[in-house]
Amino acid sequence: MKSAIRVIPTDSSLLVMLAVSSIAVASSACASGQLRDATATVDTAVPEKLQPSSGATLLMRLHAEGAQIYVCKETAHAEAGGSKYAWVLQGPKAHLYDQSGHLAATHFAGPTWKSAADGSAVVGKKIQDSPAPVAGAIPWLLLKTASTTGQGEFSSVVAIQRVATEGGTAPTEECAASALGTERAVSYKAEYKFFGGGAAVAKKTGEATGGGW
Repeated sequence: MKSAIRVIPTDSSLLVMLAVSSIAVASSACASGQLRDATATVDTAVPEKLQPSSGATLLMRLHAEGAQIYVCKETAHAEAGGSKYAWVLQGPKAHLYDQSGHLAATHFAGPTWKSAADGSAVVGKKIQDSPAPVAGAIPWLLLKTASTTGQGEFSSVVAIQRVATEGGTAPTEECAASALGTERAVSYKAEYKFFGGGAAVAKKTGEATGGGW
């Protein structure tokens, strides 16, 4: 059996090794910084009015794919000269995925988000919205928690953001008397960010209406 031979570096090779080691440490620190930035509470791309209050902590960020469900209904008060029929949002039907592409939750009317891992759920109430920067996309939202059920990852959620939306707006086809009760599923995508912490939406005032979930 051959004995192991230990090579003692010369002064110059030792300096090279130390330099490489320093670069590796710096790279590691940089990567850690990038990771923190990627999960930071404040996303500067999101309008200020949709930001949770200071002290909120980002718990998770999930990607949603599904549909916004609309039903053709007769409105209670038609505007002068306008149609008395309109597409009314019933709610979403979507799956939410983590960064690895694994199913993390389902999203349905309420609006409700339910964990696929532990069954915990959170129901939200919209308090602010902002037009999406992409044409034909449903608005970005800030919601506060109305209630939670179960003990798990959604039980500590106090605020929710919906951002990076694509699609999901009401059907462009006419909603008329002949179409009353007709349902249409409009495909959409979005990113949902879930926050925990103290009064995460305390600084927000007023409650927005419309715009879906």
